[in-house]
Amino acid sequence: MNFLFHMLLSGDDDQILVGNFMGDFVKGPLTERFPVRIRHGIHLHRRIDSFSSRSELFQQSRRRIDPYYGLYRGVMIDLFYDHFLVKEWNCWSDEPLGDYLLRTRAVITKHNNELPERMQKLVPYIFEELLPSYGEVSGIGTAFERMSRRVTRSNPLAGGEVELERHFYDLRSDFRGFMPLVRCFAEETVAASAALCLFLIIFFSTYAYAANADLVAEIKDRLYFSSSANIGKITQRQYKGISYACVTVTAKTGYGKYRTSVKMASKENGLWSCQTGDSFDSMSACLNFTKDAYDEWQGLKASTMKNDKEQK
Repeated sequence: MNFLFHMLLSGDDDQILVGNFMGDFVKGPLTERFPVRIRHGIHLHRRIDSFSSRSELFQQSRRRIDPYYGLYRGVMIDLFYDHFLVKEWNCWSDEPLGDYLLRTRAVITKHNNELPERMQKLVPYIFEELLPSYGEVSGIGTAFERMSRRVTRSNPLAGGEVELERHFYDLRSDFRGFMPLVRCFAEETVAASAALCLFLIIFFSTYAYAANADLVAEIKDRLYFSSSANIGKITQRQYKGISYACVTVTAKTGYGKYRTSVKMASKENGLWSCQTGDSFDSMSACLNFTKDAYDEWQGLKASTMKNDKEQK
């Protein structure tokens, strides 16, 4: 499993890292199974996997591997890329690898109870043996041997490290081209998710709270941050006797800076009111906003416009 690759792409939020770390061990819908920021990490993991499967460079690496390995070629490339990441760690992180592993293990251990039970037992092995060994071809071979035994059906994984030796320089070239692209994708996903998270927090908070200090505190407590997304000033305002919260979030991505202003009045005040900046439409599309959530949001906007016209 390419644990190191996913952890490095998690940004600077600890719970995002935990979710991304355990992504391969969590299947199906997430609903309320995990805290919200850990769920974001699992979603990030899935989106990175999807990005990789569509990447021409990743697929080029996969095609370099002997067809004998069949569908397992993608899994092999995952580990080969972790090998190159360890070998060239200083090119991708300012933090020494040993220090990074100590720090991230402490984060994972702190959230151990959130991990799937079968993964909890693997954490010592992952950090003490598996990841430190990935810098050597023999370490990749050991990982393949272990995976081969875990797969119930007959498989060709054992001995697959010979493909790394056979295509070493070509695979390394693919990795060097792929890494900046997937890193940019992950950063954009985390940045845009911060704005989406803010909107959803305000949207669902209004079911229970008026736009008062309690709502402001909840927004601040539950919103996760990244190095490229910042929450602006949260203000409470009045309009014709109706209280509402106004928040601005700015998300900086590789494609520019998005600024989204969200205004939400409480349902308890007898009137739904929601306004967002135009840039939110592009953000929601970028995040593959679910159809149900998108329809609900659009319905709320339409209802707001209708109420405004009736009031006028």
